[in-house]
Amino acid sequence: MIIHRLRQVGFGSALAGCLGIVASPAVAGSTPASSTTSMIHNAAHTVVTSVNVGATVHNLVIVAGAPGGPVPTGEVDIAWFVNGQCSGPPVASSGPLALDPTGQFDATTFAFTVNSAGFNSFQAQYLGDFTYAPSVGPCETLEVDAETNDVGVVTHVKDAGGTDVTGTTVTAGTVVHDEATVTRGPNTPAEVPDPTGTVTFTLFQGGSCNGSLVATDPNAPINAAGLATSVSFTTPTAGGTFSYLANYSGDANYPQHEADCESFTVAANTVTVVTHVRDTGGNEITGATVPAGTVTHDEATVAKGAGTPAAVPNPTGTVSFTLFGGGTCNGTVIETDPNEPLNAAGLATSVTFTTPTAGGTFSYLAHYNGDANFPQRDADCESITVAANIATVTTHVRDAAGNDVTGEAVNAGTVLHDEASVARTAGTPAVVPDPTGTVDFTLYGNGTCDGTVIATDPGKPLSGGTATSANFTTPATGGVFSYRAHYSGDAHYVPQDGACEPVTAQIGKITLTDFECPSILAGTAPALGQVTYSAVGGKIAQGLSPGAFYYWTKITTTVPNQVVTVTQSNTSVNNAALFGVLQGWDRVYTSTCGSWKAGTLIANGSGASFTIGAPGTYFVGIKYATKSIAGTVAPVPANLTYRFTTSLGGVTGGSVLLKKGN
Repeated sequence: MIIHRLRQVGFGSALAGCLGIVASPAVAGSTPASSTTSMIHNAAHTVVTSVNVGATVHNLVIVAGAPGGPVPTGEVDIAWFVNGQCSGPPVASSGPLALDPTGQFDATTFAFTVNSAGFNSFQAQYLGDFTYAPSVGPCETLEVDAETNDVGVVTHVKDAGGTDVTGTTVTAGTVVHDEATVTRGPNTPAEVPDPTGTVTFTLFQGGSCNGSLVATDPNAPINAAGLATSVSFTTPTAGGTFSYLANYSGDANYPQHEADCESFTVAANTVTVVTHVRDTGGNEITGATVPAGTVTHDEATVAKGAGTPAAVPNPTGTVSFTLFGGGTCNGTVIETDPNEPLNAAGLATSVTFTTPTAGGTFSYLAHYNGDANFPQRDADCESITVAANIATVTTHVRDAAGNDVTGEAVNAGTVLHDEASVARTAGTPAVVPDPTGTVDFTLYGNGTCDGTVIATDPGKPLSGGTATSANFTTPATGGVFSYRAHYSGDAHYVPQDGACEPVTAQIGKITLTDFECPSILAGTAPALGQVTYSAVGGKIAQGLSPGAFYYWTKITTTVPNQVVTVTQSNTSVNNAALFGVLQGWDRVYTSTCGSWKAGTLIANGSGASFTIGAPGTYFVGIKYATKSIAGTVAPVPANLTYRFTTSLGGVTGGSVLLKKGN
């Protein structure tokens, strides 16, 4: 409690003489009674019974005498208590104070400023004069309320230029602070001083002052104008919504007070990240198909986005590049290239990548890592397709004379080999060299390249683009076989299979007419490889060599009177003429060649039919005249195969090559 004027004097006998002040004497036997009343005034001289903390109060004392009698004179003494009952010793006493001519004393010189809540009290005593006896006034109780001194806290979020940005949107990087002006409320008495103390500022993530705590600035002092200012906050590049809450600490006269929540929004500084996949020539190949072996890289240009303030510098920092398998930037990571720096033009470039020979789809993702002014950002996914370098593998099954017998029928015992030519395909880049490496050959025991493996010949080197397998002698019992050539690939080309190449080895045999049935039975008759011809005027000329040949085959019948036919065909595309049977020579011999039976000509004399009485094994022989085709249209192609087959099928047929000579 602050006491502005305090006289340490005591009360007289009217307060039981405890303070030892002697009252003025009155005339004996004729002392009328006096009446003392008082009221508490504030500084405005308004009667009050309750005040705010900080109010200044004093006592107004009025002494009345007998009705119609003189106005009391003399002095009064006022006591001040720190309770509401005027009990116990007073805290202060005014000492004798002279009444004015109206019998009153307005004790403005004995005033008190109350600065704590509770109850206080005044009590006045009239000390008497020569007319009136002393008297004690009633206890005047004063209630002091600390909460009634109201205070106002007005806040503003401002930028560095002092502009109020409360509730607005600012750009990332804006420096802001909060200001709180603390003022006395309208109900605060005039004598209460202005607020003092401090303000605590709290900055929150989010706009409602209840999110994550970003920063605190406790106990910022209030200046003489009632203003407190927080420390500065630089808004982040990523943007967002933020809010300030200012809390006034209160002082001896004013309670604590929390201001309203103040929000503001930060618009992120945006960047654009534009990317391009390029080859070594600088050509953009984003989304394109490129040949295997193309050397690629990714480029990312980072620039400030639209709406970014001009004062914000251009983006700096680095870009991280990731190359994925697949076209969606979420597959297997092929390689990473982190933290490639942006140059002055905002360009970052990845390391190079040589696309694989196997081809495939790939994708780049560029990630800008941000800087002090701009947030991180991913670019769009960029895909490229790599077309594999695929070599062509062209294969041929050939006999010992080099004739292509792929898909043909050959005589049992024919020596065969496979030949594979490996070449670059159309569209392979000129810078890619021709294929190198080796070829693996596999021979199968059927015509579809998926049966029993008869022989393998791996690792045959390419020479001039061609590899050749080892020889294979077809068995005397004939059979169906197939070759598959597999190119092993090299640094520029993927491995590649050739086509399946079937070939049939038939037990039927074409021989010269020098060899009769016993030679066939003994297996000593050599096969005739070819018949040669010449063409004149688009027709086959006379002088085919040899002039005649035999077709022999071994058959087995299973039912009585089984009919077996022999027919003939060729591989021409222009229906070249068939050989005719020479002078009706068509026979079926017993299994020992001991006897024979003639057959019947069929198909315009190009084949024969035999009715065989008893089931068993037999030899069929037909003699053909080569000159029978002289004078007919020359075949297309010039070299072709004549095939002789029986109705029993299997490997009972035979074949001979018709080849154009010089």
